[in-house]
Amino acid sequence: MKCDLIKKISYFNILEFASGSEIKKLNRVNSYFNKFKYKTDIENYAKNDYWATRKEFIFKGAGDCEDYAIAIYTTLLELGIDKKNISLYFSRYKKKFHLVILYKKNNVSYALDNTNYRILPISKRPNLKILYEVSQS
Repeated sequence: MKCDLIKKISYFNILEFASGSEIKKLNRVNSYFNKFKYKTDIENYAKNDYWATRKEFIFKGAGDCEDYAIAIYTTLLELGIDKKNISLYFSRYKKKFHLVILYKKNNVSYALDNTNYRILPISKRPNLKILYEVSQS
């Protein structure tokens, strides 16, 4: 129970300290969620495929790439990042399907995901092979 309380407090802190520029918000959100452990859906939920809500992901403290992406995406929206600037990016990574968040600014797309703490332009991530992109805009 204490661990759950720490996770809750930690999440509320991210909303509190995520003021400032968009890039600061992106870095803080990405760093926060990248501290969570990677765990497959089979290990976490005893299901082949399960897309957890941000709340489920935070309380489990672990998840797969879809869980990371959903948590990052919903948090960025809450922090005021324009939905026109973020999208879900379905890709191949190490011969597996992989979901990342793309943040677009000044005609450059940056990848946020659970395999890299650094937010890099997608052009610097040749390991991510684009399949398709989904956005709200």
